This record gives sequence, C-alpha cells and structure tokens, in this order.
Amino acid sequence: MFIGLYFLDHKPQARECYITDVVVHPDHQGKGIGNLLLQWAQNFAQAQPSLDKLSLYVAGKNPRAEQLYQRLSFHTQLRESSFLSHILFKEKKWSYMVKRLK
Repeated sequence: MFIGLYFLDHKPQARECYITDVVVHPDHQGKGIGNLLLQWAQNFAQAQPSLDKLSLYVAGKNPRAEQLYQRLSFHTQLRESSFLSHILFKEKKWSYMVKRLK
C-alpha cells in the first residue's frame, strides 16, 4: 500500500498549489460541499502572491468530480494510466487537472 501511495505522490512545481484530496461523505454529496471546498482552496491560493495555479488528480472512475472541476475552470493537462494503481486501488486511469489563477 505504501509503495502505491509513493507512486501516486505528486511533487508540486514552483508556483503550484496542489490539492491532495477532496472528499465529501456520500450522504452529503450533490449539496455543493465539494464546490465550497474548492472555492476555499482557490481563495487561499489567490491570497498567496507566490502561487499561480491550483492542481489535482482525479480518478477516471469519478466522472462527477471531473465535471465539477471542469465547471470550476480546471483543465485536463495530462491523462495517465498506472498498472500499479490498478492493482492497489482498482483504478488505472487518472487525470491531472490544472486551474490558472492569474
């Protein structure tokens, strides 16, 4: 498990605010909570003069999350497939999404 997490670990570049996890309990999904969390992250990042983009990975089996990110102006910059993450997490496809802040 730790080996799998190591390979999924993203190393943010300069000026990048990387969002590691966005999780909303299933009983509260579809109520705008994910949107509020991402708006908070955007407000935080915009208040930091050294940051100019937000980024995150989204699992291929989570199209609702990907649609939310697209509505909030995130764009897919890279699509990846990982055999190791497929074995460990039952998810092979990942999209790296970015939102420019400035």
